[in-house]
Amino acid sequence: MLTLRYSFYQSAFFLTCAGIFGFAATYLLEKGFQTSEVGVILASSNLLSCMLQPFLGDFADRFPKIRLQNLIAACLAFTLLCFAVIQLLQPPLMAFGVLYVAGGLSLTSTTPLANALCVYYNQRGYAVDYGIGSGIGSLSYSFATLSLGYIISALGTDWMIWIVLVSLAVEITITLGYPKVPERENGFPAGTDSTGQAVQRVSLWAFLGKYRYFVVTVSGAMMIAMCHSMAENYLINLFQPMGGDSRNVGSALAIAGFTAAPLMLLFEKIQKKVDILLLMRLSGIFYVLKAVLMFFATSVWQVYAIVCLQTFTYGFIYPSLYYFTKMKVGKNDMVKGQAVVVAAFTLGTALGSLVGGKVIDAYGFRAMILLAGLLAGLGAAVINLSIKK
Repeated sequence: MLTLRYSFYQSAFFLTCAGIFGFAATYLLEKGFQTSEVGVILASSNLLSCMLQPFLGDFADRFPKIRLQNLIAACLAFTLLCFAVIQLLQPPLMAFGVLYVAGGLSLTSTTPLANALCVYYNQRGYAVDYGIGSGIGSLSYSFATLSLGYIISALGTDWMIWIVLVSLAVEITITLGYPKVPERENGFPAGTDSTGQAVQRVSLWAFLGKYRYFVVTVSGAMMIAMCHSMAENYLINLFQPMGGDSRNVGSALAIAGFTAAPLMLLFEKIQKKVDILLLMRLSGIFYVLKAVLMFFATSVWQVYAIVCLQTFTYGFIYPSLYYFTKMKVGKNDMVKGQAVVVAAFTLGTALGSLVGGKVIDAYGFRAMILLAGLLAGLGAAVINLSIKK
């Protein structure tokens, strides 16, 4: 039942993300923002999230009496408040932009906390299948982007925000419904080792020093995230010379989500039989291959075929990072560990968006996708070298 609850949560969460981030440009442009201002809003939300997530994880680790469920619900409630004010009061553009950034920041900050909640229950003997939840989330995002595209076209962007508000309310309800479990492990109170002695929790800065090779591996994953962002966010620049438009972008993203979902659904079983360190290495190689194929793509159908590699790119790297953190980070630093991973991946996607746009403006799409491939190769090399350590 915990896996089912987590899957419902991921489904609602990715529906919210599809509205707030997937169609942000469509919504904000209609409300009067310039294209450059839309870019600033989205980049600000991601970059601030990168800074907040590790500190929020540190807070959760330092104050274990505060239930993760309550912390997640508080962030979601703040997001709901921000978008309710936007929808009901239609504030001036300056306040509108600030509220949009704050709401997006609060939403993305829940990701490492939700990951840590899975670990929390697993450590206490209650099975939560992270792979199934992630796979359901990927499928939900695909359905959500397709559905919202038609809804916005037929009814307008305001309906998108109403759907986002409902999905946030569902997330809060699901989160607060997680059951309490006994705070004792192996006969000793939680937060103690096998002898019953209290385990010291380290600060965020001490964590970075304590797990220095882990941090290096995560930096390699951040470079791969930059490649992922470049290849996903600027598909329109690839399609337009082929005669394609935003409908082709939506179709390509949906195909990518569908192809990644089966592997993510089965990842809990796969990671027991296949070395996740190997999957992390392979993801970078497949990202390089994807970038090379995009560089030479000449038709819409070729691009549709190329995005099917999502199974071996995002489908390998993102869930692997979750299990890698479980392997390498101590129990009492787990929320910080998950937060550092998610923050690094978020930072990579933000930097990929910013760098990708600049390179396209200066040199064109093919130069940008070539750079994306080089970043993926470098990231794979960093992961390989640090994992050996």
